[in-house]
Amino acid sequence: MGALRKNQTAPRNILLLVFLVYIVSIFRVGSAWAIGVNYGMLGDNLPPPAQVAEFLRTKTSIDRIKLFDANTDVVRAFANSGIAVTITVPNGEIPGLVQLPGAQQWVTAHVSPFVPQTNIIRVLVGNEVLHWGPQNLIDNLVPAMRTLYQALQQAGHRNIQVSTPHSLAILGRSQPPSTGRFRPGWDVGVLKPMLQFHRETKSPFVVNPYPYFESGPKNVNFCIFKMNRGRLDRWTKKMYYNMFESQMDAVFSAMKALGYPDVNIVVGETGWPTVAESFQTWVTPYTAQTYNSRLVMAVNSGKGTPLMPGRKFETYIFGLFTENQKPGPIAERSFGLFRPDFTPVYDIGILRNGPRPQPRLQPRPQPRPQPGPGRNWCVPKPEATDAQLQANINYVCGQGVDCRPIQAGGACFNPNNVRSHAAYAMNSFYQTKGRQPFQCDFSHTAFLSNRDPNINAYMSQLFQVLCPSIFDPAEKYISLIIPAFNEEQRLPSALDETMKYLHQRSEKDKSFTYEVVIVDDGSVDGTKNVALEFVKTYKMDNVRVLLLGRNCGKGEAIRKGMLHSRGDLLLMVDADGATKVDDLEKLETQIRAVVEKEMHMDHAADGNLSLGMSDVPVTAFGSRAHLEEKALASRKWYRNFLMKGFHLVVLLAAGPGIRDTQCGFKMFTRAAARKLFSNVHLKRWCFDVELVYLCKWFRIPMLEISVTWSEIPGSKVNLLSIPNMLWELVLMALGYRTGMWKING
Repeated sequence: MGALRKNQTAPRNILLLVFLVYIVSIFRVGSAWAIGVNYGMLGDNLPPPAQVAEFLRTKTSIDRIKLFDANTDVVRAFANSGIAVTITVPNGEIPGLVQLPGAQQWVTAHVSPFVPQTNIIRVLVGNEVLHWGPQNLIDNLVPAMRTLYQALQQAGHRNIQVSTPHSLAILGRSQPPSTGRFRPGWDVGVLKPMLQFHRETKSPFVVNPYPYFESGPKNVNFCIFKMNRGRLDRWTKKMYYNMFESQMDAVFSAMKALGYPDVNIVVGETGWPTVAESFQTWVTPYTAQTYNSRLVMAVNSGKGTPLMPGRKFETYIFGLFTENQKPGPIAERSFGLFRPDFTPVYDIGILRNGPRPQPRLQPRPQPRPQPGPGRNWCVPKPEATDAQLQANINYVCGQGVDCRPIQAGGACFNPNNVRSHAAYAMNSFYQTKGRQPFQCDFSHTAFLSNRDPNINAYMSQLFQVLCPSIFDPAEKYISLIIPAFNEEQRLPSALDETMKYLHQRSEKDKSFTYEVVIVDDGSVDGTKNVALEFVKTYKMDNVRVLLLGRNCGKGEAIRKGMLHSRGDLLLMVDADGATKVDDLEKLETQIRAVVEKEMHMDHAADGNLSLGMSDVPVTAFGSRAHLEEKALASRKWYRNFLMKGFHLVVLLAAGPGIRDTQCGFKMFTRAAARKLFSNVHLKRWCFDVELVYLCKWFRIPMLEISVTWSEIPGSKVNLLSIPNMLWELVLMALGYRTGMWKING
């Protein structure tokens, strides 16, 4: 019996040993997942590239790196390391790759000398080009990718892929994930031909999903792969338990909608900082370690996502080192996995010899949220130097903030000095990126002020007013934009009537907040002085003046006024006061009816009344069509001739829909103005017709509403206007039909 018992015990011991080996192997693999990293070099204390290559090769399971340039020292250092290398063409070099000789020269300088010793697997053309622009880089992006691929093939580098990374700003819609769609304009104009290129060359579509940028105290568990209630995609009935999978499936759905679900996806950047401002209590070493370690397991597991089951994702964590010279908020310098001396900031299971001893990371105590102050403005510190402020401008303008207003000819160009331009840029970054205190740090060169700079001493501070943007949240109920060119005589009476109406209505209804934006279109008379007198009378919060410096045209004046307005509703009004200002209520009522209908539909679909006046694109065109018969009898003959001929040409150019396109009394919701005035090209007479064309392209509802109108002496329309009008209409037709004029979503 003893021998039998011994014989029975032996197989059990063997099975136990196999089981233990299996368990150990699981944990061993778990501590050395394969992963890629972004190797940035914005630091003055980073180790030499050769030491970095040796460390990654011998001490970690990091098997691939991605560079933000094609630094030859780094590429050479990774020769014979066994680590795959992705190099990047800087954004500014993209136009030079469109022609084959330029692409061949680039390959000869940055690829051929290092292959095959360095395992270059991919060349990225630019970094987040669609996000940052400018338009000429976007237009050249796909042609440059194709030409560079051709040059690589001709040079014999047939295994090197070509792609380009994208931020998730390419998505016009991302929630729920199954409804993810690319932004109109980019979808068919840029991304569809790009995806076709990826399919043909079997190269991946590279995206940079960052749940960190969507995180807050209420959803942090969802963002860092911790236990949470999950989110249901009501269309697919699939549950999501982390933001990363939600973002990836939104990208996949957008690709599928264009017919490219088979193109592979690579995660070019993702990560989580260890330090941010004190306001961001959910950003800690603990949350960074949790996100990155669980990310590594997720992308290696083969589990995939709800819409992409069974997929593994080639992934590059941002970043390898803490980089002490990165500009911007403190978080930008706190994404690194390792310190410059190669000690880990925390361990995520990528060290070859298992995790080094680390102090247990605990979440930072979450203080009770305190009531926030009123509106703040991000302004430069008095002691900040011009060099520091210029660096801030360069950083902000490279982060997608619209810096055109502080460029020559822009509405906020004057005064032309670094401090004024930095004030605009830094505050725009703060206002558009979430209005969190850490977004107004700028390496300790800025501070938050709760005093509106608009109320400083009138004349000395007038031109230092920080220009708002149409892309900011609305701050007023309505903005009236008045273009004025040599209107010294007609402007005062029109403004008197307008301000009287607005003031009386605001007294009756405290929710009716307003601003009047007077855009001086290069007047050579006293128009500017008239406008400034109204600013002094009604204060800058209610009346602002934009000075264009030179005559740009009525369309351009209105465009710039719209782009720097603060209202839920935006109304363009002629400076002559030809239309009664209280007729805005007619347009307002009709727009509100459309918005409420959309809000009701949104509520029915989502169970959540999430839309507001600013969110629904609607336009209302004031119309004088009902006065046509009377106008024919009372107007001068040449004005009737112009009107009839122009209506015919407009019908041919833009199609039917609006009978009176030229009435200078038009109202837009903020969502409509944002789409229309960031795309309009015509600057003078016929911009109204282009607005009709764009409304049809975006499928924005157009309402035509009769208004009270009377002819005011002093019109600038005459027989000489005819050739200009015809030329603009021809230009518009050619621009859109040939594709020279792009429409961005």
